[in-house]
This record gives sequence, structure tokens and C-alpha cells, in this order.
Amino acid sequence: MKAKSNKQLKGIVKKDSHIKGRSIIIAPELFWEYSLNIYKDEKVKDACLFLQDHAGLNVNLILLLTYLSEQQLILSFEDLEGIETALERSEKLLKHHRRKRKGLKKINQVAYKQALADELDLERGQQQELLEAANGCFFNRIQSPLQLSDFLTALCINKRTKSPYYDPDNAELTLPKSLLDACTELAKVAENRFFDQQNKTNKP
Repeated sequence: MKAKSNKQLKGIVKKDSHIKGRSIIIAPELFWEYSLNIYKDEKVKDACLFLQDHAGLNVNLILLLTYLSEQQLILSFEDLEGIETALERSEKLLKHHRRKRKGLKKINQVAYKQALADELDLERGQQQELLEAANGCFFNRIQSPLQLSDFLTALCINKRTKSPYYDPDNAELTLPKSLLDACTELAKVAENRFFDQQNKTNKP
């Protein structure tokens, strides 16, 4: 299964952008509560962790994109790259802590549970950095939350092009079906939540 190229993905934003020049302001407390709530969905948790472990995507960034897509909004691809750069330090710290925490699982359950709590604090701290980088960026209107799949696919492609094993002569990157399925699953969840919210709003 062929993934769309970066050029095609950027074209999606330009084609569907009806609102430009307005900035995104998201309250940290609101986004944290949203993240805790949606992460209780096993489909969301599994897809996020799969994209983290197999594509190197940042879970907090995935959740932000999901949050925005539920409102038919998305950040530009260029802004996404800039935000990823802003998170490099905290992501490196989280990866180190995550490896250490996983190593404790079969050795010391008390230490493992404490490491989980510490990791949650680190995740919340990273969300602060994420919103500092994202708030003030311009947003684009998308036609459907299902387009979230395209943007997550773009991030997967971007990660692959930065890999030392990437062949620049290979114009069409092929992503494993499992990665594309994870992107699609998150987009479906966003669409369902979007329609649920619409139904609540339209109730008399």
C-alpha cells in the first residue's frame, strides 16, 4: 500500500483551507483533561503506542492533532515539523525514562509504578511545551476529521525520510499496512467524536 507523498499531503491543506491567519489557543488544563479522557479508549491507546513504537511519532502530538481534527482543524505541515523540533529535548528525556521504566517491570513493581507516575508528570510537562509551540500557529480548516489519517501518514513519511536507511531515489515511500491502519483508526475515532458532539449541540 502506497502512502501519499509530502507534496500531495501539503496540497490537501491548501485545497481545504478556508480559514487562515487565525491562531490556535488551547488551555493546558483543557488539553490535559481531553488527553486523559480519550486515552481511556483502548483503540486510541493502542494506535498511539503503535505509532510511537513503530514510526517514532510523539503521542502528545498525535493527541493534539486528534483534538484539532475533531474541530475540523489542522496545523500546517511546516508548523508540525517546527513543533517536533521544539519537543526534541523533552522527547529525548521521555524516551530515556520510558526505557528505564520498562526495565523495572519484571524486577520491582513498586519502582515500576512510581516510574509510571513520574512518566505521567513528564508527559504533562511535555504537553506544556507542545502548547507553547502550537499556540499562536495558524490553523487550516479541513473538510472531515478523517483527513487526520493523511496528516499522521505525513508524519510517518517524514520520520522515514530522516532515517539513515532512507533511499532518496525511492520517490514513492511504502508504509506498512499496520501503520496506515493505526492512522486510519485514530481518524475514525476523531470522526465519531465529532459527530457525537454535533448531535449533542443539535439536541433541543
